[in-house]
Amino acid sequence: MVNNQFMDKEKSVALKRLGEKIKELRQQRGIAGHELSRMLGKEVSYITTVEQGKLNIGWWTLLELCECLGISMQELVGHVLK
Repeated sequence: MVNNQFMDKEKSVALKRLGEKIKELRQQRGIAGHELSRMLGKEVSYITTVEQGKLNIGWWTLLELCECLGISMQELVGHVLK
């Protein structure tokens, strides 16, 4: 049986690391949060919530995000899973 408490903590840590990396990449590229939200067709609050690690981003949105930031999915996910 899976320990849900353990999985919830791991998921929380992974989402936080993902959000931090997305924010870091966005800022390195000089892209404002509102610009990224426009590029993705999302609300600014969506980007903020993702960057805070409070939202489990969908697969296709993650692919589009990687394209906007000029990074491969492998590079982004690899950082999170380290």
